[in-house]
Amino acid sequence: MLAHELRNPLGPIRNAGELLERMAKNDSSIKQLSEIIGRQIGHMTRLLDALLDVSRITRGKIMLERKLLDAKAIAQDAVEIARPLMELRAHELLLMLPSNPLRVTGDGTRLTQVLGNLLINSAKYTSAGGEDHPNS
Repeated sequence: MLAHELRNPLGPIRNAGELLERMAKNDSSIKQLSEIIGRQIGHMTRLLDALLDVSRITRGKIMLERKLLDAKAIAQDAVEIARPLMELRAHELLLMLPSNPLRVTGDGTRLTQVLGNLLINSAKYTSAGGEDHPNS
């Protein structure tokens, strides 16, 4: 029931993001923001779907959506999730991505969630103004 109630506001938010994108014909910053809204709504929808699967998880019957993925895209999506907290805490993140695709097989939503959670936790437990570097 909670997951259903959490899902209700996603429709209007998705519609607003799509309307913004249509209205942003010549404004790249509004277009970029509407794309972020769209990606995050998709991410929230998948997470809520996973929440609805709690009974299957507790019974060991959850199915991961295994696909060939680009780890670079997963990293970029995870950074997008954590960026607001990093900016709030005045952190600098140095993200060094390969120029070529780095292929991994896995569930994109779960991998993004895991990496996003690591970045969020890093931001929470790094003092304000601190820097997070990939090799530290």
